[in-house]
Amino acid sequence: MAPRFSREGGLFVTVQDTGGDFGVSGASPNAWAAGFQGLVKTVAQEWPAAHAKAIDVDVVGDEARAERIVAELLGGGDDLEVGLRRDGSRVVLRSVAASPVPGAAPFARDAVIVATGGARGVTAHTLLAMARAYGGRYVLLGRTAHETESPTTAGATTEPALKKALLVEAQQKGEKVTPADINRRVARVLANREVSKTLATFAGLGVTAKYLAVDVNDGARLSAALDEVRRTLGPIAGLVHGAGVLADKLVADKTVEQWRSVYDTKVRGLESLLAATKSDPLQLLVMFASVAGRCGNRGQADYAVANEVLAKVAAREAATRKGCVVKALQWGPWEGGMVTPELARQFHAMGVPLIPLDVGARMLVEEVADHTNRVEIVLGNEPVMGPLAGHAPGAEAAAPPRKSLRVRVGPETHAFLLDHTVASVPVVPIVLVMEWFARLATAARPDLLLAGLKDLKVLRGIKLDAFAEGEWFDVSARELTN
Repeated sequence: MAPRFSREGGLFVTVQDTGGDFGVSGASPNAWAAGFQGLVKTVAQEWPAAHAKAIDVDVVGDEARAERIVAELLGGGDDLEVGLRRDGSRVVLRSVAASPVPGAAPFARDAVIVATGGARGVTAHTLLAMARAYGGRYVLLGRTAHETESPTTAGATTEPALKKALLVEAQQKGEKVTPADINRRVARVLANREVSKTLATFAGLGVTAKYLAVDVNDGARLSAALDEVRRTLGPIAGLVHGAGVLADKLVADKTVEQWRSVYDTKVRGLESLLAATKSDPLQLLVMFASVAGRCGNRGQADYAVANEVLAKVAAREAATRKGCVVKALQWGPWEGGMVTPELARQFHAMGVPLIPLDVGARMLVEEVADHTNRVEIVLGNEPVMGPLAGHAPGAEAAAPPRKSLRVRVGPETHAFLLDHTVASVPVVPIVLVMEWFARLATAARPDLLLAGLKDLKVLRGIKLDAFAEGEWFDVSARELTN
């Protein structure tokens, strides 16, 4: 339905049971099912003509849940994430600005820290900063096999030179290779070099670091590897789940295989890690998530869903693991890692600031030492409060931000209008229109505070001739200036 909804619009609603607050409190046992809202926030950007909403109903003790869902669909406005709690309250999630509270590291200087994706990219850079600040002994897990580099390629310092050396090596072995084969070998050599550099940097700090080539989705191999870690280094005190992959495509173009690759690396990987360390005395649990989970992002429905699950599982773990610092860090885009130079140019064109490596590393160091109960943290080079205006490969650039609000006016929702009539026909009062305008403006820019309405004029009254059956109103807003 994605191609049709992106062209013609429609209604897309998800309903889940994660406590009526999307798992933020950590009280719901269904945290692993808390990712639907990431999909909703993404399709809301990919399908601007459609109406999308994620509803979380606390079904325990809520006998009127069906009626409450219907009421939310008919009169709930433009809020994308709405929780319906058992006490009858309605919850809407909002981001708020906050600073980390300074504290001490939750682990000892000789503690064993296991990290996925920690030998390369931004995760490696941030772990090195954590090692400088707090010490620790690190076990880095990755899928790249760490091998001794061939003398044929060891002296090749540029990519063209490396391609030439690999081609010569293949010819010497009598192998027939394609350009794609050579590119794959180049990527493997460069990844291997990055692992070696990370391990050498840890050694230069006087910090123990060990690399293990293991797929975190393989629970049996992961458990066996961590058993060996315990035998040689001791119990595991910290987990940092930084592994992740991207396969950016619009929902209309994304394959199931792409979805599984992105989702499983984050979610199944975390599931395997927690299962393999269930008996360890964890003092630190950090999940590298993404602002795509908090805000959605065009082309990243799978990534948004996966990172929403990580954040809500983190909230659940924080509620059940006493004495353990738990953080789900919803990172904005970095200057490096999975952000390629082409993608970086797109972010700059959209005015989205990238996080410098050293700035992000300092953020991790600060968050690890923050012992408050704030679990889900959105981090960016500047405050990230609204949707991240993404750009999927091959897609057209996003249109200017536009929001809409659909409201149903009838006797079941606006009974008071029976007393607001002209010639016995109910009419819409100006104060109700002002409320719609204010609600839509706030939904369009949740990072701003509404100061007031001005230049409001009544050009013609609105009669509700079909009030008894219910009438629909569509209100739209377009941002003219920043």
